[in-house]
Amino acid sequence: MKKIILKTVSALLSCAVMMSLSSCSNQNNDTSSSGGRVDAGDLPDSYNADEQDLPYGATLTELKPSYDENAKISVEFDNRFFTEEDGKYPEIYKITDYMYALNHVDVELMNETFYQPYLEYAYKEAGCGSVKEYLQSYYDNLYEKLGDFTFSYIDVTGVLTEDDEEARSYLNKVDEILNSIESGITDKITSRKIVYIGGYTMYSNDAGSYQLTEALGREVTLYLYEIDNQLYVL
Repeated sequence: MKKIILKTVSALLSCAVMMSLSSCSNQNNDTSSSGGRVDAGDLPDSYNADEQDLPYGATLTELKPSYDENAKISVEFDNRFFTEEDGKYPEIYKITDYMYALNHVDVELMNETFYQPYLEYAYKEAGCGSVKEYLQSYYDNLYEKLGDFTFSYIDVTGVLTEDDEEARSYLNKVDEILNSIESGITDKITSRKIVYIGGYTMYSNDAGSYQLTEALGREVTLYLYEIDNQLYVL
């Protein structure tokens, strides 16, 4: 399928790619990204293309925990950009696992979701003594911005793959870190994606429900890797 990429990467890649808000040495490290989804409603009336050539967001799928137990949080995404297996979306489940683990400071689930050698590297780079301390630090940083938050809806607003020239340099930097941790690990990588969470991604607290990007001022960037036939968030 032709890859339709509508995102321009401006993310600043830190040592701890995803949990870059976290630091056990009280440093506040942010990453940012720009760009957004072009919805079908934004297309001109004269626009005519095959489904596979439509921009990201033109064909949306929504999963909810009420009818899909694998989706720990309700989530919306363009199904053309994610692997589907018998009506299931393992890459999407990994994303909801990550957000759920962050919601509940769930160390066990985060250990299953995040690539372990990379996670160990990340928490040590952040000056933390354990995954628990690292995850708690990230949660506490978000708590300062969002209050007593709970992620209630995830809107996947865009995807970049290794086929996209703009994304390749950022993915290569992740690969370099992985190789420094575990020599030859990149030979076991079969898929690399940069996933953006923004748009109508919602969180709630005691005061009400809000859009995450309005509070953070940016989208959340996830790196989704398949390593040795297993999916991980980085």
